Amino acid sequence: MNADLATAVADFMTDHDPDVRETLYRRMVEEDPVLWCPIDGGVWIVSSFEHASAVLADNTHFARRGTQAVDRIALDGTALEALKVRMVLQDEPDHGRLRSLVNRAFTPRAVSRLRLLAVEISERLIAGVYERGEMEVTKEFSYPFTVEMIATMMGLPVADGPKLIDWTYATISAQDDESVRRAEQAATEMAEYFVSHAEGRAPVTSEGLLTALAQAEVDGDRLSRAELTAVCWELVAAGHETTANMIPNALVTLLRNPEQLALVRGDRSLLPAAVEESLRYEPPLPSPSQFFVVSDVTVGGKQMAPGDRVRVWIAAANRDPARFPDPDAFDVTRPDNRHLAFSHGSHFCLGAALARMETEVALASLVELPDLELGDPAPEWRSSHLRALRSLTVRWNPTP
Repeated sequence: MNADLATAVADFMTDHDPDVRETLYRRMVEEDPVLWCPIDGGVWIVSSFEHASAVLADNTHFARRGTQAVDRIALDGTALEALKVRMVLQDEPDHGRLRSLVNRAFTPRAVSRLRLLAVEISERLIAGVYERGEMEVTKEFSYPFTVEMIATMMGLPVADGPKLIDWTYATISAQDDESVRRAEQAATEMAEYFVSHAEGRAPVTSEGLLTALAQAEVDGDRLSRAELTAVCWELVAAGHETTANMIPNALVTLLRNPEQLALVRGDRSLLPAAVEESLRYEPPLPSPSQFFVVSDVTVGGKQMAPGDRVRVWIAAANRDPARFPDPDAFDVTRPDNRHLAFSHGSHFCLGAALARMETEVALASLVELPDLELGDPAPEWRSSHLRALRSLTVRWNPTP
């Protein structure tokens, strides 16, 4: 075992110091891409692109094991019931069953229809602050943008968006007795909210995703109450938090690379490529949920045994020089930019198309602000398992 590297990784997993991450990613990939780390009982850290892709795509040797993944969580009742059936924690055949039901309501055509809504919201939010010449992007743009998008998409009142987000945060941040109590209360209220709207006891604003999920049926099979709650919970969390962070991540990276920003401004067809490169360069979720080894397997010459925990570090894999030439350079013209920001294999992010579309629409509006620049040359990153800015202030010239 590379003890020095294992200690550095364990420290990072504890304090998430953003200042050491790039150096650490390179060390992980180059020194020990399949590393045994003794933190929290021990976990394998897989960081190279080759091995990360292999683990993510392997449903034979690696599993999510939803129940085992939440056994140490102190929640009870409705919160625990919904948490255990979250799609992201399921293995086959349960994962495929849930995904097939959700897919019926989450189609590319539905995402395409939402583009005009995204453009309208984006332009309205910018118009509201344009004359001021300054904006805090996370609070005044990306958060309200994604909240309105997910509420409208689900057919729920936009005014309920903040309540949905508060419930979601409460249920994923339970640590001490008081936060566990709040999480259980939030989960109970959220379950009743979703089910009452799905059953028509509370009005929906449109025939949105919630109605489609409640009616989705494959070979006579439909979502249970707990599954409906869990899926809606996941959609709110992923549809809001991930994209709300993707937008400022992409914008700050473009502003720190003015030659790349100039390329995008000069050729709007590069916007999708800019989104992909920002996802590779600053993925909002650096390491997805853990896996469990279910049968003996060798990865990168390391023998893994049943019951071992495995965490795939996609942020490091996305900087692997064996896969991406000059990986620490931000390049919107990068060819063959197949990254792992949305995972890989059967657990590839269901909402990837929506997140990409929303980020592209948001950037299209933001990069056109005249004389756009960072209000703070060194914005602070949150110390958490997410790659997210605490705030991002930008300025522009409202009277060019």
